[in-house]
Amino acid sequence: MRCGTRTDTQRRWMPLGERPICPIRIGYQFGHLFTAICPYNGDLFAVFLPGMTTECFQIFTRQLLEHTAKATTLVPDKAACHRAAKAQTDLTLLFLPTAYPELNPVERFFKELRRQLKCRVFETLHQVEQRIELILHQYWQEPKLLIQTTLFPFLNTHQ
Repeated sequence: MRCGTRTDTQRRWMPLGERPICPIRIGYQFGHLFTAICPYNGDLFAVFLPGMTTECFQIFTRQLLEHTAKATTLVPDKAACHRAAKAQTDLTLLFLPTAYPELNPVERFFKELRRQLKCRVFETLHQVEQRIELILHQYWQEPKLLIQTTLFPFLNTHQ
């Protein structure tokens, strides 16, 4: 997920004839939040990296394998950096079909993350990362929140 110093705005109810006041910032810095989730147990792994490149994805997968310490299956979309990733021992990539983000539980998680970041302007990328880290702490402390957000009914075949 790309995240930066400018976030989305949202609609607001205002009295007729009045315009809503919303902070704005000219200029933009951004980074990428690489995330892996397990909808069954609420495990969440996230890393901030500077770009959506093959090298960054390789860094992410290496750190993910260190985090899990076991063979892992990752279900990414078909972004160019995901497809170009080199095979790694103990990591299986099962790609989602093209143009079906609704099949990807992490997209639902990103939607919730963006909702919590709306209508904010940050001075630095470090402030963005701190805010996202605060939000992620909710999910690390309460894995049930992540399960409720990402365990789609069609995934609930795990026994």
